[in-house]
Amino acid sequence: MVYLNYIAMARLNKNNAEYFTHDADMRNDVRVKALFRRYKHTGYAVWCFLLEALTDSDFFEIEWTGINRELYSADFDVTPEELSEIVDYCIKIELLTLQDGKLFSVNHKARLEAVAAYRDKQRENGKKGGNPNFKKGQQNPYYPPEKDNQDITKDNPKITGGYEKDNQDITKDNHRREEKRRVNKYSLSIRGETKILPENLFNSLEALLQEQEYLEALCMNNAVPDIEQMKDYLKAFFVELGNRGESYKDEKDAKHHFANWLKIELQNERKTKKGGKNANNRDSTTTTAELGRSVAEGYARALYEKQQRGEK
Repeated sequence: MVYLNYIAMARLNKNNAEYFTHDADMRNDVRVKALFRRYKHTGYAVWCFLLEALTDSDFFEIEWTGINRELYSADFDVTPEELSEIVDYCIKIELLTLQDGKLFSVNHKARLEAVAAYRDKQRENGKKGGNPNFKKGQQNPYYPPEKDNQDITKDNPKITGGYEKDNQDITKDNHRREEKRRVNKYSLSIRGETKILPENLFNSLEALLQEQEYLEALCMNNAVPDIEQMKDYLKAFFVELGNRGESYKDEKDAKHHFANWLKIELQNERKTKKGGKNANNRDSTTTTAELGRSVAEGYARALYEKQQRGEK
């Protein structure tokens, strides 16, 4: 009953939130991956349960007491020992923080405190715009009459005469700037050519480009002498994924498909080089044969002319 009253008071005072944003790539956080590797689906589920409980709690914190461990373990359908072990591991890898008996997530709390601050600001703005403490027709105490304000009001039609058109132009400029920012943010260069990728593909590519040992192994195993050249192959592979309409590829899956793609790409390049070499050899052979025929024809013509003159 005490716990229920505590939650009810938090909602009444609006020191909590009704929802939180769940990032689509939360599972790719290296700490969440570590949690999943050790405790599998149970660990990930408990982490999500805890985020929900923190969102619903006063000031986005949980009093981490023995009774609350019992209550939350029953709510999450795990044993109190399992819950304590998972929470201790989350504290160890800095997913959670335990301070003065309060359990919370630093990042989660920072996000929701920003939401709460915005909500409080909106509440104050609402008081200013709709203050119930004065009668209709009377002056709003938040906006005392001033001569300067009246002058501005009189001039306002002149100022705002072309507002609609100006606002449309500003909106278009904002869209253009935002599009330019988006393109620049997720653009890359391959052999001097600029390409763009969807955000998730770009992030996966960036992660692979940072794996020096992985790139060195690829170079050694595929006889590619330059690591920068291997990076260009990797970029080209991700651009092709984007061209096919794919918007996400996790690192393990990307490595598997890139290995197959790279093998075929290198085979095609070697065939092309070999074909060019054969073509050059054929051209050289043809040139030599033509030269031989030309010399033979010249010699035969000279011999014939000599016979015609009666020379021996």
